[in-house]
Amino acid sequence: MKDVTSARVVDVRLYVALGSNERSCRIATLGDNGSTKNVASLSGPPCNLLPGFRDNLLVSAGNILYIVSNNGAKPVLRARHGNWFWHVVEACGKVFVQEYGESPTGIYVSEDLEDFKLLVSSKDIDPLSRHFHYIAFDEERGVLITTLSNGNIVWVVILTECEYSWKPLYKGLWRFVSVLVEEDRMST
Repeated sequence: MKDVTSARVVDVRLYVALGSNERSCRIATLGDNGSTKNVASLSGPPCNLLPGFRDNLLVSAGNILYIVSNNGAKPVLRARHGNWFWHVVEACGKVFVQEYGESPTGIYVSEDLEDFKLLVSSKDIDPLSRHFHYIAFDEERGVLITTLSNGNIVWVVILTECEYSWKPLYKGLWRFVSVLVEEDRMST
């Protein structure tokens, strides 16, 4: 299927984003025989299928985060114009969503995938920061990790035990984008 731009498995369903173009993308489930069943048409690129939780899928289309199920799509969070939602993690019984784009960007939290609240903005952590780059959860250490970028001093911060107090993990000249959590160490 040449039009697939993103795919995710949720429960036993394979969701695909099809035909992401300048104006819209179509979310569908893919059947065993290659047939598709339309679930929703969403406006705006980029169209990113984000991890699913319970039997739902989160989709970032344009600057809107949608919760998608077999019954369709419902908008649950809106980013600043031109920004989008890039990464999602589940930790401490909550879902954390990371916004990317123009400053300031945010990390949002929800317990039910319906109501999201701003947890922290990139400017709250470092006034020079342009945006967040990545978010990950280290389950063994109980630490939420996020990276920032572009002209700031603080590059990596942690949130211990999902409390609401961020602590700098690294300040300096090196820039980090993604985080790989391994059993005995963290890598960037």
